[in-house]
Amino acid sequence: MTTMCHWGFVLALLAQPSADKPSKQEAELTDPKAIVQRAVEALAKVQVVSYDLDYKATGWITMWFPQVAGPVVVGKDTPDKAQRFHCKLAVKPSDSSEMREVIAGADGKVFYLTDSKTKTVHADMDQGVLGKEMFVVMFSVMREYGVPNPFEDALRAGQFKIEESKSVDGEDCYAVRIKPPIDSEAIWYFGKKDFLPRRTSAEWRNDKGDLGTAEMTLQKLKVHPPSPSDPFKLIVPEGYKKSDDFAP
Repeated sequence: MTTMCHWGFVLALLAQPSADKPSKQEAELTDPKAIVQRAVEALAKVQVVSYDLDYKATGWITMWFPQVAGPVVVGKDTPDKAQRFHCKLAVKPSDSSEMREVIAGADGKVFYLTDSKTKTVHADMDQGVLGKEMFVVMFSVMREYGVPNPFEDALRAGQFKIEESKSVDGEDCYAVRIKPPIDSEAIWYFGKKDFLPRRTSAEWRNDKGDLGTAEMTLQKLKVHPPSPSDPFKLIVPEGYKKSDDFAP
């Protein structure tokens, strides 16, 4: 999703206290669109973020959405709009009790996946190099932290509704139901102190009326986490080979 600001809306926000140092006396916002705009402003200041992913699905959509958990690091896209991220995920399909490990990333030039079974690092400019794990890897990354203009379509022509506030990983959060002009609607949870997104939750009903839900929660969220080296760098472990063949 991308974003575009309305001048009148921006002028209204200028009267709000700075998001950098929220005042204890600052009244809670009640305009859901204003909350999303504050989130956009906060996201613009974030160059790198890390979190522990907790992705859960329920109901009929579990046949497509597995349970996923693990550490993820996300950086701003490059000027050429190339992604930067790294993840180490534990994936559990709904039809199996066996967990599998998925290690993958993108360094701003290529996407890569490390296959411990074949001792191969698959790397290519095409994200298809991730093979069957592409879907899991890509939805583990909250793209709003990477793209230059998050929520653009929604702010331009979407619908917003305030929901009941909730605590996410110990942070009190605004809850805003966002319905973009094209994509499915979802409830987004933004920290009341820093306005950064910490959870997104969506639900769908199939033709039979059965309910399915998917919820992405970011735990232990850290902005600009310290790192001794480039967290997105493609590394070929000792004893492994590098290949531009797509992973199976």
